[in-house]
Amino acid sequence: MKHVICVHTAMALVEPLTRIFQELIPEVTVNHIADSSLIKEVIANNQVTPAVRRRLLSYYNAAADAGADVVFNTCSSVGDVADYGNQYARIPVFRIDQPMAAEAVQNYDRIGVI
Repeated sequence: MKHVICVHTAMALVEPLTRIFQELIPEVTVNHIADSSLIKEVIANNQVTPAVRRRLLSYYNAAADAGADVVFNTCSSVGDVADYGNQYARIPVFRIDQPMAAEAVQNYDRIGVI
């Protein structure tokens, strides 16, 4: 993996994730696609709308067009779209919340979600 594009629904994660990638895997180039209108639309409609789904899927393929090896989807509110993105996009799409959820299920009997 040489090039990661992070897809965000908020600008606030751009800087911290850039720093984390630089610290943990400095040989990887990280770029970002951030669209804060996505989460606003999800919240306003209390669900992922078809328009949000279309925009995210287009961002995943735009990442592939830009030369990314993988997409790192950073918003758990649109995680189902990221899962579908693995069938639709030309490159793998990873969910930020997937490792945390897997660890919780494997190691704990009771899990709270806020």
